[in-house]
Amino acid sequence: MKNKHNNKVAVHPPIHRNPTRNELHKLLRYTFRTDMVMCRAIILALHAGMRVAELLKLRFRDIDLALMVITAPSSNRGAARTIPITAVLADWLALFSVGAPDDLVVPLPPAEFLRRLAKLKKAAGISSWGKDVFRRGYATSQLWSAPTAAQQAMLGHSGN
Repeated sequence: MKNKHNNKVAVHPPIHRNPTRNELHKLLRYTFRTDMVMCRAIILALHAGMRVAELLKLRFRDIDLALMVITAPSSNRGAARTIPITAVLADWLALFSVGAPDDLVVPLPPAEFLRRLAKLKKAAGISSWGKDVFRRGYATSQLWSAPTAAQQAMLGHSGN
């Protein structure tokens, strides 16, 4: 890229940031009205810290409301992990648990998931979020409520 004097100008990558609470509420309100599959995905990502790959492999049988846990399928980063279900997430999951046990919770291919998310963000007026923004938001919310080792385990990271 060049400026008006024909000198080279450094091009910086876009700055990605975490969403504000207001942006999340705006996105969820819009998504709840327009796309329940994506609403389900966003709620799970926000309240369980799930990776996109885990979300897209998750089946209804992996959600156990009686034991209050989700068994997240293995992603390309490791083995399956157990995620505790909070009371808020349990309330949402009770609304969403409408599929057969072998049905996918978020029945979308990865490219379609990302396309829909981009469309929803644009419709909600949000532009500069980075990858795994919901997962980072979950990790930040856990920072104040769980010791570091417990956080790492909930997010599927080893303690090493």
